[in-house]
Amino acid sequence: MLTYFPVNSMYFISIGLNIGAMNMSVKGTPSTGDQSEYAPDANSGIWFYGNNFYLGASVNQVFNGKLQPYQEMSVLKRHYQFCGMKRFKLSELAGIKPAFLFRFPSYIDYNADYSLEADVSHVVFGVSKRNKLGGAFWVGITEFQIAGGNVDVVLTYTSPFKRSVVNLNSFELFCSYSFK
Repeated sequence: MLTYFPVNSMYFISIGLNIGAMNMSVKGTPSTGDQSEYAPDANSGIWFYGNNFYLGASVNQVFNGKLQPYQEMSVLKRHYQFCGMKRFKLSELAGIKPAFLFRFPSYIDYNADYSLEADVSHVVFGVSKRNKLGGAFWVGITEFQIAGGNVDVVLTYTSPFKRSVVNLNSFELFCSYSFK
């Protein structure tokens, strides 16, 4: 469920609620067999925004569901997120957008992303520092008009700052089409 409320002609509030189930399936051995477990799950959030800014808050894993297909139990612990962005206009064709995302999962004090994105006409460049985790870089085109709608295509590269056993370098390609 997603609902939009206009505050006035320049500002809006969005409220979202997602209710569903989380599944954990484990391929067992011939003696234990396969197991599958479901737990209810829900997420909710609120978003206050305008053309050049947003502020948001959300809570995930609202029900603190437990999954226990065998002996070990996994708990879907509740966590909270807060985010914001403001676009500063540099000229008619360019701007910069500093943004933040703070996460408060129960298993660490907090985690944060800080990013800065520059846009020139329909081209975007960005960099993000993920507190204690790594960084991301991206480049793309936004609001490119094709067949009466807008196309966004952004390529990102993410890398940890420190080497670890699990070194999660990744490239991602985001593509979207929106109707006017």
